[in-house]
Amino acid sequence: NEFFNNYLIDNIITYRDAIGKNNFTLMGGSSVRKERWEKLYGTANDVPEGNEEYWYLMQGANDSRRAEDDGSEYRGASWFGRLMYDYDGRYLLSATFRADGSSKYQEKWGYFPSIGLGWNITREAFMKNQRVFDCLKIRGSWGKLGNDKIVANDGFASVTQDLSTTGIFNDTQVLGIRNLGYFTNLKWEVVTESNIGFDFTVLNNRLSGEFEYYKRKTTNAVYDFPLPFGAGTLKTNNGEIENSGIELNLNWSDRIGNDFTYNVGFNLSTLKNKVTYLNGLDYINTGSAEFRTVRMLGEAVDSYYGYEVIGVYQTQAQVDADPIAVKNGLQPGDFIYRDVNGDGDITDEDRVILGSPLPKLAIGGNIGFTYKNFDFNLVYQGQFGNKIANQKRGVRRWQGAVNFDEDLYNNRWTGAGSTNKYPSAAGLVNPWNIAKFNSFTVENGSSFTIQNIQVGYTFHDIIPNAGKKTMLRLSLTAERPFSFFSYNGFTTDIPSGFDITTYPLASTYSFGVKLIY
Repeated sequence: NEFFNNYLIDNIITYRDAIGKNNFTLMGGSSVRKERWEKLYGTANDVPEGNEEYWYLMQGANDSRRAEDDGSEYRGASWFGRLMYDYDGRYLLSATFRADGSSKYQEKWGYFPSIGLGWNITREAFMKNQRVFDCLKIRGSWGKLGNDKIVANDGFASVTQDLSTTGIFNDTQVLGIRNLGYFTNLKWEVVTESNIGFDFTVLNNRLSGEFEYYKRKTTNAVYDFPLPFGAGTLKTNNGEIENSGIELNLNWSDRIGNDFTYNVGFNLSTLKNKVTYLNGLDYINTGSAEFRTVRMLGEAVDSYYGYEVIGVYQTQAQVDADPIAVKNGLQPGDFIYRDVNGDGDITDEDRVILGSPLPKLAIGGNIGFTYKNFDFNLVYQGQFGNKIANQKRGVRRWQGAVNFDEDLYNNRWTGAGSTNKYPSAAGLVNPWNIAKFNSFTVENGSSFTIQNIQVGYTFHDIIPNAGKKTMLRLSLTAERPFSFFSYNGFTTDIPSGFDITTYPLASTYSFGVKLIY
């Protein structure tokens, strides 16, 4: 049995005033919150079947009864204020300051200011006679925001035998014991963001758009930091992550004649993600040993980290001529890995960045029009530059009965010259090919999807002389009717980046009737 209990209380006071062309808004407030979680868990064997009055742990075998409980409670408090200023619709200012406290940390309070400025250029006198822009505003902002959606202070104490503390007693070496005590002093993660952009409308408000460049830096990021002497890991504020990119939105709407109207919308965003600080380390391993990811300086967070496949051994002569293949007992149809450091062997030192699950480019948009009583609307989206780890291809090491995907089966290596990309059928169960996380397992995750298509027709005044407007609308809707991608899976919508048991998202087709009378 699990119990969740969340409380939130806000108090906000707002004051507005105007003096001539000066408009002020002042807001202040406070917030308190509590998050509580409790769990009670019990098991017993040999509980009798039958009536519900038998369904109690005490009815089970004495030596099998077991109970566990757990729980947590976090509290937070915040004070915040905001000033908004508008001079004649030309000069805009918004300034905010927050003080947030959390019971999760010993350093409980964080202080987060932000400021935004805007200039509506088309309200200036020198813009009155121009005929290009209906509206043009330049804006920029800078601010900090705290994040406490992470674990509370972390730590543990233990003892371990240590070779460095050995002693000699009666001519016998005796291992020493060393106390280990590791505790953290976690504090708020802080996101600092700055952006600059502009908004515009032109051509008699038919075309509108927004453009923005942003840079977002997370400091005090909480990672599992490796402890010395193999003592494990501890969560500490030891990372910095930087995100930057642009965002663009364009919308066009117009009318042709009296019966035809249409609109086209398009949006685009880019993302460059990289780790910039790891408290003196070059990288931190993440993921699992078989499907390794890494947080490495200069690379995207949790990038795939493995071996680069550069081909497939085609003949026995090629195998015999390669010391690496001979040393590892390889056969034609096995992968050839790039020996990055050139030491004549394939080791952990030969792993490279294989890509990231984060898209570098995302697009979206809509197309719609109406003609008399007929209407049409289409919504689409796409993502590009991301990778997906096809984990289903790698688990055959432990699950030999797992089905093959069609692409792997049809294109497997069957002899010299058949393929230089796919392994042989025997190679698909060889640990050399599937136990080493490699570039063959990491596939292109780019996709383009038609999210929604709707076609409708509206009948007006369906009841003559009713004394009021009556309407009947009929519509056909298709949700996710088309999705285009090269990835060898059911879908590219995989938030974790690792596809092992992901089922396809269904396409849905529906017919709608709306009646107003």
